[in-house]
Amino acid sequence: MKRFPIPVLCALLLPAPGPALAAECADALGIDKMVECAEAEYTAADRRLNGAYAATRQALDNGDGARLLLDAQRLWLKFRDADCRVVAGHAHGGLLSRFLWYSCLADLTRARTIELETQAKGLAP
Repeated sequence: MKRFPIPVLCALLLPAPGPALAAECADALGIDKMVECAEAEYTAADRRLNGAYAATRQALDNGDGARLLLDAQRLWLKFRDADCRVVAGHAHGGLLSRFLWYSCLADLTRARTIELETQAKGLAP
């Protein structure tokens, strides 16, 4: 297996910064700043996920559909967190591990948001 130096690995794994973070994070070279940017990306992705979840829930009836969505979301959160623990575990702790954790959370959260937004659109009258 090919091994990359940590700065190269971090540069390859750094998520594309959102518009609000672009100027500050575009030139993030230090691992401290990369972790900070990855955490901010996750926080922004989580806010968008919460909005997509609320919109999907609202588009569903208040009966079985909403309950099934809640069950699915809880299971998805468990999966996401477990999967990201595996990804972050590759670094065996430290700042790189935190960077991998937040980057993974942001990536999977963005993907789930798209799924929920698509569902909400399909449910809209």
